[in-house]
Amino acid sequence: ALPISCAGCTRQSEKRNKDIVTLRAALNSSLEELRAIASGLRIPPGMDHLSLVETAERAVRDFERKFEQKVNLEIAFASTSGTAPMAVKITAYRMIQEALANCWWHARGSAQQVRISFDGDKACIEVSDQGPGFDVKEATDSGRLGLALLSERVQLLGGSIEINSIPGKGTLIKAWLPLFPIEEAENV
Repeated sequence: ALPISCAGCTRQSEKRNKDIVTLRAALNSSLEELRAIASGLRIPPGMDHLSLVETAERAVRDFERKFEQKVNLEIAFASTSGTAPMAVKITAYRMIQEALANCWWHARGSAQQVRISFDGDKACIEVSDQGPGFDVKEATDSGRLGLALLSERVQLLGGSIEINSIPGKGTLIKAWLPLFPIEEAENV
């Protein structure tokens, strides 16, 4: 004998189906976000064979194209050719992108400058602006991820980072990246 269908059972089944559709949509959305994040962790295509200097130049040019904003780029060569492992190039590229984008959103691109120099086995990348600045402690405590993730990525390589900003006086982000990072960092 077939079970007798009741209105309550039908409504419950319809609700369950709607819940499944909603859950699928949420999972698909989360998967798309995860893919976008993961693709942002690697260097853009075609950059595998670039030097660290060429990678930094590409980051600046990509930003200029996207935001239609000129950035002053200064490269101070030392005794190194600027070669670096992929993890260092990815970190340099993302650091420059993040810092320039922050300047664009918060200071409307006020006198942006990127400077790259080399000292022995380290590269120093500086990104500065003459914008309104901000309270670094307040920004760190606010839970915003940009600066925190940037700092973490630099430190995972065995590098160090300084974020200096004074309200009304602009911002300077300076990172020292090892050209030969600790072994574990190669997989960052």
